[in-house]
Amino acid sequence: MDSVQDKNEREITLDYEWNKFRNTIGQRVLPMIENIYGGLSYDLPKPGGIIKNDSLYANSAFPGLSIKYTLDGSLPNSRA
Repeated sequence: MDSVQDKNEREITLDYEWNKFRNTIGQRVLPMIENIYGGLSYDLPKPGGIIKNDSLYANSAFPGLSIKYTLDGSLPNSRA
């Protein structure tokens, strides 16, 4: 049986490794795919966001990726 300490250590290690994996995907792998295949479409989890004090706070599952949005409901482009 695992002790409480072992479970805590495992959770900390899993969180650390998951964060490392997400950063590797967002900051290395996806930019590399874009450079190699340029224009390749892939589906990623949608970013989350909240408006607080007239400011948008947004996050992404993969650190290092750009989040683009528009204020008029149109699809974002490279200038968004």
